[in-house]
Amino acid sequence: LLRWRLHAEDSKCWPLKNYFTLIKELSAAHPEWRFILTGAPSEAFMAESFRELASVINLIGKTSVLELAALLTRCQLLL
Repeated sequence: LLRWRLHAEDSKCWPLKNYFTLIKELSAAHPEWRFILTGAPSEAFMAESFRELASVINLIGKTSVLELAALLTRCQLLL
């Protein structure tokens, strides 16, 4: 399980295409892993880039703070 957070595009953020490439490569190497996207509702548009990857679960704008905290306790890696 991989948990990460997308940030709005700006010069200090890693490009979205790099996250896509990383997840695609990790999915090929570890097909049992799931990648969970979280973030604010305003970041939901970024999840579209990952729609084709079956290993990605989109929870952007869908979790409360308590739900996110519970999710984090189950994660093995955070980006």
